[in-house]
Amino acid sequence: MSAIAAAEHQQQEKGDAVHIPDGMLSAPVALVADVGAAGLIAYGSAWVKRHLSEQKIVLMAVLGALIFALQMLNFPVAGGTSGHFLGAALAAMVVGFWPAVIVMAAVLAVQCLVFSDGGVLAYGANLFNMGIIAALVGWGIYRLICLIAARRRSEEVTPRSARIAGAALGAWAATMAAALAASLEIIVSGNAKPALILPAMLSVHTIIGVGEAVITGGVVGYLALVRPDLLHLKEEPSPRSRSLRPVIIVLVALAIGAAGFSWAASKYPDGLEHVYFEQGIGNVAAVERAPSLLGMLGGDTVFADYGLRGASGVWSTVFSAFVGIAVVVMVTLLLFGRRVKVSARGKLVAGLLLILCVVLIPGFNLVEFLVLLMLLVCVARLLGAPQLKVLRSAALVLLFAGVIAVFSPLSLASRFDAAGIAHAYALGWPRIAEIASKAFLSAFIVSTINRSSSPAQIIDGLADLRLPAVMLMLVSFIYRFSAVFREELRQMQQALASRAPTLRGWARVRLYGALAGNLFVRAYERGEEVHRAMVSRGYTGRLPDGEPQHWLLRDTVLVAGALLIGAILITSRLVI
Repeated sequence: MSAIAAAEHQQQEKGDAVHIPDGMLSAPVALVADVGAAGLIAYGSAWVKRHLSEQKIVLMAVLGALIFALQMLNFPVAGGTSGHFLGAALAAMVVGFWPAVIVMAAVLAVQCLVFSDGGVLAYGANLFNMGIIAALVGWGIYRLICLIAARRRSEEVTPRSARIAGAALGAWAATMAAALAASLEIIVSGNAKPALILPAMLSVHTIIGVGEAVITGGVVGYLALVRPDLLHLKEEPSPRSRSLRPVIIVLVALAIGAAGFSWAASKYPDGLEHVYFEQGIGNVAAVERAPSLLGMLGGDTVFADYGLRGASGVWSTVFSAFVGIAVVVMVTLLLFGRRVKVSARGKLVAGLLLILCVVLIPGFNLVEFLVLLMLLVCVARLLGAPQLKVLRSAALVLLFAGVIAVFSPLSLASRFDAAGIAHAYALGWPRIAEIASKAFLSAFIVSTINRSSSPAQIIDGLADLRLPAVMLMLVSFIYRFSAVFREELRQMQQALASRAPTLRGWARVRLYGALAGNLFVRAYERGEEVHRAMVSRGYTGRLPDGEPQHWLLRDTVLVAGALLIGAILITSRLVI
């Protein structure tokens, strides 16, 4: 019942590419849902940043990974139909309603954009059905049953059996509520008759909800045994210092196990597919006519339909599952994690890996560029680098690289007249985009490292990586010269403002040109004076740093993320 994403099974049987079935919803219904979902995501994001600790944000990310992996395990139900885990109720019971909305928003976004599962235009309806309505219903019923059980027994602590029963019933009701909401949206869109779709959808999801109840009850039963304070009834408060690491390790193990068995998922169509297509209740023609937004941006992704394009077999599905859970964790931590202190050495290694992947992989893909840029912006925020300054530095480098990019198609010209040059640019515009995008992304990575670390930390990081002494001296000279250059520039701007405040136009341009050479000479001479003074005070070519840098788990995670992104980029080019 992945929100309004159902033509996949039918088209896969035909051997056609998977299309995104936004046509199940009319444009007004989809637009209203998208606008409402955007507002709720914004409010939920602010709530999470205000109220949740770093540990709870990590727990959110792990829950998202577990839900994504369990959703891939379609299980067979009656009548040649399959169902899959929903997860919104479980997330709400563990981390609360608003964090659950954000977890489901991240899971559905990754499914839609990375795996072409669920309509881009129907994303808001997906989130309402599977993330908001399901979370609210499951969370509300669970809390109500737990409170009633506690009052009947006149106890302050809710019995474990009541928690499990409440979780199971809430999860079942959440599945039914999501199925009902999806049916009503399709009815309002005019693509199905109420007398046909409502009985069919609710009867199928009555059985699917049993699987949801079993999984949710099992996880809540485990948490009620080891950490009942996590189940959001404001009971049994635990000390702030109590670690969530054991719970996180168990949930990660469950996610890895589910991803490892994703190949065994049922091939039967899920509940919505079965009702809409197999039983002929929905308007199939509307889905076939609907435009594919991802197709307009470059086609389905390399992991469309939860398998590697051009590959088949168990390893393709399992690899896609692990990519999915990794992306869900990365997106959640990058968007909501607090500033993370990572050593300069870790940043340098991860940055070098990313730059190599960006530069060495040929070609240009717009979707790939935009997704990678968004990830880098999130990383810059997480590392504490000012995004606007990083973007400005990358754009400045783009001015120089743009000159090379603009003239690069001329190498394709067979003759240098108007027709030959026009033909060369018609053929070579992808080369312009490739050079410019690679220069911009590489500069963005370098600027992020530079603006999130001090010069001393970067030089020490390079020294820890065993760079030759001459290279360390060169880097040290660059930092020294750039600092002096900025100071000289500031002084010259102040002098210009006081002595020639009315100078405008071409005269001002000529003055700046005349001053540029003088500025470099003055900066160099000043730099040499500073260097001699530093040497006289014992400078040996390495800037002092009072804090030793140690390789931490965060450095490993950052480097592993860079390796994962590189693997995805390389894999996408190999199979396209």
